Amino acid sequence: MHPEQRSIPALVHAFVLMARITVRISRVTPPTLDGVEYSNLMVRILIALDATGGCTPSELADRLGVARSAISRTLRQLHTRGIVSRRVDTKDMRYVRLRLSAKGRRSLDEFLESVVVAAADIEPLVDELARVLEVDRAELPLREDVTLLELLDALGESGSSAVAELLPLEQSHAVGSATPRFVLLAARDRGSASIDDISALLGIETTRVLAASDQLREVGLVVNPDADRLTSTSVLTLSTDAAALVDAQATTSAPRLLEMLRDLDSLCRSADRVSATER
Repeated sequence: MHPEQRSIPALVHAFVLMARITVRISRVTPPTLDGVEYSNLMVRILIALDATGGCTPSELADRLGVARSAISRTLRQLHTRGIVSRRVDTKDMRYVRLRLSAKGRRSLDEFLESVVVAAADIEPLVDELARVLEVDRAELPLREDVTLLELLDALGESGSSAVAELLPLEQSHAVGSATPRFVLLAARDRGSASIDDISALLGIETTRVLAASDQLREVGLVVNPDADRLTSTSVLTLSTDAAALVDAQATTSAPRLLEMLRDLDSLCRSADRVSATER
């Protein structure tokens, strides 16, 4: 059965699992990036430079499908941090070639170790996602054409594409960011859950879930008529519009679920092989 043929409650639950996986993976950052404003683009740049052995900023922007202005801003941070080196191209002095510095290489190696640990952590969630989608993981093909880090990048790209599909649905409701989106999913999936419960389920700090819930209440997606203000023990009640929004989001992104499951399965299996090699 294709994911889009699953029931809406099953799809919503599948996306809650994806939200939980996303939160856990997003916590994995290279130690040498501590102290700077971390972004997924930083890691994507490191992975791309590792895969290519070096390239120009324009080539990097094309490879990642990202605006050159965004690439330039992030490269400045990485260069200042000593993670990326810049050299004039000896074949054409008009171009600058980017490479990972020794510090950047260490950062990426440390990141790889963290990814292996994170993959083991999300394995039970990937198992549950496969069960919800009625897919036998043993029958999924292992992607052997890409490295573990490239698999992680592919997941990030799939996630970005999925979010791009959701934004038009969210515009009229002023959602547009991950935490409110995840809170809506979790509240819809659980039917009745407190902010504390949702925080524990998603693995997101209670203060962030509370702030997102307040934001959702302001735009009418969360309704709690019996309370003047929300607290961590407040049970979230979704409006009819909120329920319809979540259901529409789940239906819209359903076709991507199988692809993301395949990449997650390959990520876990590849990480397990790396871990076994190290042992």
